[in-house]
Amino acid sequence: MIPLNNYLSNTLYSDTQEDLHAILVYADINTVLPEEQFTDMLMRCITMNPILNKCFTSINGTLYLEDDTSLTIEDNYCIKQMSSEEFDNEAYAMLNKPLTMKKKWFCLYCFDQIENKSCIFFKINHAYADGYQLMKILSSIFSVEEENITDRFKRTAPNPCNQLYYLIIGTILLLFRTSYFLCKMLKNYLFTNKANAKANAPIESDCILCKPFDFDEIKAFTKRENITVNDFLYSLMIKTSYLYNGEKRIYAGTPFNVSKMSSNNNFIPIALNIKNNLDSKTLLTQVHEMFNCCKYSMFIPLVHYAMSIIYTFLPMSMCSSAHHCIFENIDYNYTNIICPDSKRFPIVANARFLTTTIKKEICFNINSFGSTINIICTFKKGVVGDKKRLEECIYEAYNNLKGAQPL
Repeated sequence: MIPLNNYLSNTLYSDTQEDLHAILVYADINTVLPEEQFTDMLMRCITMNPILNKCFTSINGTLYLEDDTSLTIEDNYCIKQMSSEEFDNEAYAMLNKPLTMKKKWFCLYCFDQIENKSCIFFKINHAYADGYQLMKILSSIFSVEEENITDRFKRTAPNPCNQLYYLIIGTILLLFRTSYFLCKMLKNYLFTNKANAKANAPIESDCILCKPFDFDEIKAFTKRENITVNDFLYSLMIKTSYLYNGEKRIYAGTPFNVSKMSSNNNFIPIALNIKNNLDSKTLLTQVHEMFNCCKYSMFIPLVHYAMSIIYTFLPMSMCSSAHHCIFENIDYNYTNIICPDSKRFPIVANARFLTTTIKKEICFNINSFGSTINIICTFKKGVVGDKKRLEECIYEAYNNLKGAQPL
């Protein structure tokens, strides 16, 4: 048995009985794989990623990963024949499929013999892996060559003067923003959440699959505006909020990588807040500065260090309660990943991912694949009253942002 010392994986594991914090990836294949070939590919993936053959066990409050002694994985995958028009509907079904197996992952292979198309769905509990670790795992289904996705993370250091500004002022600004959010969270916990303690959130998840966005078009715009693609996509979420819900200050959870891919989960969740009624130019500017503060200040390393220390002293039940409390006080959750180079997998036409949500937040799941940006919104059923209107607001926000004047 191997002790699982990653504090975020431990926190995420405490929710496995409710199947919270699951990640679902599905890849469209432009051919039909013979069943034997698919099972061979899946077995190769497991061989190359031994964590898939491990299960969680808790002993005296310490979480361990231990090898599953079973000789079969038949409980962890399924093969179905269906029309390719039903593939997206199957994504919805998989999103709500409970992970009841000993090993908390499941793979579904669907194929349409007539259209010569197929789709691979892979759902896993978040305690096993973050988005980038999962991309690494699933890449081994299609290739024995491993790609280090984090090598594609690009970060240009600011000039010394700006670097000093972010190091000092940026850290102070983010500490102030976080303190404001913590006060809000404490207030709601003491005066609101206790009164509604018996109100349980619906279990079933729902989603909106947006039409693909042109990645090259977005990159051309962000290069011209001297911002990042991440700045643009985050602003898209904020602008969508304004168009759908009206004016308010948005609190959004945002993951930041702190250790590349050295552990199961290599990110920490940070709650950021911003007004959603800003004009497009101002919104893009403020989001760009906010993310620069996160990237170049000492705030993220300080939070990571503090969480590592707190984890060693507090019981996991308390850490889990704090984690839930955070999600009770955010409006949106923003998560994006870079998929492996699509040129390495010519049979894969597209790849997308979804995550399950906890409370009332709407999660924007964003990934790139080749020349496409995919956006899928997930939320508890009933959180979004008008799904069609929210999707329309996303497209409207996209066009509004592209019409922004140069910064």
